[in-house]
Parts: sequence; structure tokens; C-alpha cells
Amino acid sequence: MRAVLDADPKDLPREVKLKPGHRPTRLDAAKVVVQDFISRRETDRIGAVVFGKSPYILSPATLDYQLLSQLVNG
Repeated sequence: MRAVLDADPKDLPREVKLKPGHRPTRLDAAKVVVQDFISRRETDRIGAVVFGKSPYILSPATLDYQLLSQLVNG
């Protein structure tokens, strides 16, 4: 996920905020896409699971979109 994106960052749903001269990584792009997905929900419960060596529940299904956004940005 640390690999630098080859695609144009302008193709993402919203602008990626980065330091000057820094190119977005796949992780940066994934965060933008997930944030966009969360922002479009109104009454859907969303949960978050992180995968590494094993899955970890970051958040059970919830309607607290602000909490989810904070967790994704972390």
C-alpha cells in the first residue's frame, strides 16, 4: 500500500491533501475512496475491518460516520 500511484490524483473522487512534492500512495488513494463512500451514506450501517497477518475489527457496524471517518484517517 506504500507504492506510489501511477495514475493522476485528479481522477480520485476528491483531492488528496499532501505535502508539496509528495505523490499519493495507494493507501492515500484508498483513504480518499473510503471517505467518499462514507460521506455518501445516510442510513446505512458501516463497519471497518483491517487486514494484515490476521483480520482486526476496527469498528463494528455503526451509523456514526464521523467516528468511521476519524478511524480511516488514523
